[in-house]
Amino acid sequence: MRKVRIKPGRALLSVLLLAFMVYCLVTFVSQAKQIRENKETLVSINAELKEEKKRAITLDEQTAKIGSDEFIEQQAKEKLGYVKSNEKIFYDKAQ
Repeated sequence: MRKVRIKPGRALLSVLLLAFMVYCLVTFVSQAKQIRENKETLVSINAELKEEKKRAITLDEQTAKIGSDEFIEQQAKEKLGYVKSNEKIFYDKAQ
């Protein structure tokens, strides 16, 4: 039986190559986990953004109504209890 001699330079190169491959694998796994977490965060943020856009549209509509006569009349009725001179108000005694 013949002994196989491995050159020291070649053994060192093999060890370094193996260490580099292990490092690449660990890095890939950790980055895959980070990418998955970032995707989940992105989905959450996009949902929040959609809700905020809806809210902004609602606020814009309300802002547009503020100067109208209908809005002023509605606020006078609700907050101040005013009514028009020819308007009749009915109250439910059961409540």
